[in-house]
Amino acid sequence: MDHYARAREAPELYSTIARRARLTPRVVAWSRSENRNVGGDVNSLRLRGLLVAGLITGVWAISAAAVAAISNPKFNPEHFAWSVPAGANVITGSASLQTRGGDVKTCAGATAQAIPQTTYTAARIIQIYGRLTRGFADAEASRKGSKKDPQELQKFIRTAGCDAQGAFLFTDLPDGTYFITAPVSWERVGYGPLLVREGGWLMQRVSVSDGKSVKVVLTP
Repeated sequence: MDHYARAREAPELYSTIARRARLTPRVVAWSRSENRNVGGDVNSLRLRGLLVAGLITGVWAISAAAVAAISNPKFNPEHFAWSVPAGANVITGSASLQTRGGDVKTCAGATAQAIPQTTYTAARIIQIYGRLTRGFADAEASRKGSKKDPQELQKFIRTAGCDAQGAFLFTDLPDGTYFITAPVSWERVGYGPLLVREGGWLMQRVSVSDGKSVKVVLTP
């Protein structure tokens, strides 16, 4: 996903970059205006050109630093405080994938997760799934991504088992926004006697409030 698409998915994460990037056209406009007034003074033109180049370079250097800070925010347990108390909201759902042969596989026997949305988890979700609203990540990408998370994050993630039909239920959720994730995987015969694992993790962002019950269907 390109940066424009990500900005549409997560405007709150990219607003800092946008504020800095807006400086660039202003600098260029100022340069053009000033250059028209110097009337052929080559040295002045060169000087202003160097100044503009320096300002633009500085702006994008700041933007690059902002991207790094936003893409890799620090884990802060205090940001999860809202998700700790028991609430009155419910999220029900199911997760499934279709095999190449057309069979439907579910998350039966696996564990679904309700991950509270914070600056940290939003950035991690984008890194793993490429977007915030919904997505799919193969098992390898998800495994590598989760290795970066601190162990302390686990105590804020609510879990629910998937039943034989691939359905799950989260209760007592406080008002807020969650990333609902669930794994769907299976094995197929590969070359020779080898078994190949396929599937991955599904994700969808869900907001709940006022004691409501929300149903989600996790599919690619």
